[in-house]
Amino acid sequence: MVRTRVLRVALALVVGLVALLGVPVSGWAAGPEPGRIDVRDDGRFARIVFSFDRRPKHQISAQSGVLVVRFERPVDLAVDVLPRELRAYVASARRDTDGAAIRIALSRKIRVNSVEAGDQLFVDLLPEPWSGPPPPLPAEVVAEMQRRAAEAERLRRDVEARQRRRASRSPIELIV
Repeated sequence: MVRTRVLRVALALVVGLVALLGVPVSGWAAGPEPGRIDVRDDGRFARIVFSFDRRPKHQISAQSGVLVVRFERPVDLAVDVLPRELRAYVASARRDTDGAAIRIALSRKIRVNSVEAGDQLFVDLLPEPWSGPPPPLPAEVVAEMQRRAAEAERLRRDVEARQRRRASRSPIELIV
């Protein structure tokens, strides 16, 4: 009886501490990450583009005709566009109940190629027998990534220049 009471008190203290500190019990307490799915089928291959404000980390696997895109946290994506727009590749698509994965039933054998670019994830569905290198990213995406890299380099040089100026300043000597 004493032991049960001690356990209850300990549990109440832990719950109270978690509430007091504002520590989420689940890493997903903030809600799903909103995103958008865009698709393209140019006749040679299909491309699925997942766009986010803050792209979550992901894992992609394809086994037994099912493509799974698993994210580190729940996502809010309208997957109904996939079978509607990519009939030649996708039979059906759904989000897992926890919202952290998307399962895509494929209607043909494919090879998967994925590329991250900024806050977007590009997933190419390459039909068998695909030969040669995977398709490149769209030119506008490459140009945006180059622009971001140039801006980051400019900011890095500015910070280094400020640090050099601070280091080169001679200390002020006060005589009292």
